[in-house]
Amino acid sequence: KLVRKCGFLPLAIRIAAKMARAHPDFLRSENDLESITSTIKTVKDVSASNETIIHILNRSFSFVTDTDASFAVKICFAAMAVVFHRDDRVRPWISKNIVEVLWSKLLELDKLRPHLNKLREYRLVNMADISRLLNIMGLVDNRQALKNENEESKDQNKSIQLQIHHDLLWEYGKEVAVQYASIIK
Repeated sequence: KLVRKCGFLPLAIRIAAKMARAHPDFLRSENDLESITSTIKTVKDVSASNETIIHILNRSFSFVTDTDASFAVKICFAAMAVVFHRDDRVRPWISKNIVEVLWSKLLELDKLRPHLNKLREYRLVNMADISRLLNIMGLVDNRQALKNENEESKDQNKSIQLQIHHDLLWEYGKEVAVQYASIIK
């Protein structure tokens, strides 16, 4: 039923499945399933212009209901998309620690510091919470990678890496970065 409601679109199915995994009540609510359906109908009824795609991807961030906290999460996602973008064909895996240092430094800027406080009020206390949230939202994948292949058996030698899930999400991140660039400067 969920796959059908998502119009058989892989990205929509993935985001809905991530939501259902994080919040099991999600599948029991017809309103949530209808929200997915209306989003998919919007894609089918309107030509897939950049504005339509941006609007739909913006809805992904409605998961964070506080406007300031949502803005901060968008900024973090956009920074990851811009800083770690190689080219249009490659979606690199990036050390989670490096990404979180970037986000931490970004949110310490004077103009963004109030948003950091909002994140904390929203229980996103550290950058790892943002990584986890972006993963739950279906925007970022994570994996464990070995630091040293000769020591496979030791868990402490594994590092977590992040990757933006889909090409459209890379593009969305770059669009958000352009949109909010004047705020950061």
